[in-house]
Amino acid sequence: MKNNKKFIKWKLHPVEHARDAYKNGYFLEAVQILHGWIEAKLRELLMMSRHGNIRGGYSEIWDIAEETGYNYLARALLIIGKISKKEYKELQEFNSLRNKIVHKFFHDPYDKEYKGVPLKDYDRVFDSGIKLGKKMGNRSEAVLHRRLKG
Repeated sequence: MKNNKKFIKWKLHPVEHARDAYKNGYFLEAVQILHGWIEAKLRELLMMSRHGNIRGGYSEIWDIAEETGYNYLARALLIIGKISKKEYKELQEFNSLRNKIVHKFFHDPYDKEYKGVPLKDYDRVFDSGIKLGKKMGNRSEAVLHRRLKG
C-alpha cells in the first residue's frame, strides 16, 4: 500500500502485495489481502452478472453490493449459476482454512507448548487463495467481454 500521510492506497496488485507480505513474514496480512481480493472479485462477478435493463446504472446497487460479505457473495453466485458447486466448496474451504489459521495464531494452550501454524497448512491456504482470486477475476472478465460483444 502507498502512504501519502493522510491516505493509504494499494501500490501493487493484491497478489504481489500478498507475496511481499508472505516473504517478509507478515503471514496474517498476506492471507487477509487474498481474502479481501477474492471477496472483491466475487462482488465484481455478481455485479457483472446482473441481468436485464439496468435503470440508473450500477449506482443504485453499488453500495449494497459493497456491504455484502464473502460468504453471502459466494452463496448468491451459486444460486444464480455463476459458480459451480465445486467452486463454491473451494471458496468455502479457503474461507474456513483462513479463519482457522487466523485463530491458530492466537492459540495458547494452558499446559502445552504451541509451536504455531504449520507452514505447509498455511502454504496450502495461501496458494489456494491466489488460484481462487485469479479464477473469479477471469470469470468476471469473461462476463464483461460477453456483454460488450452484445
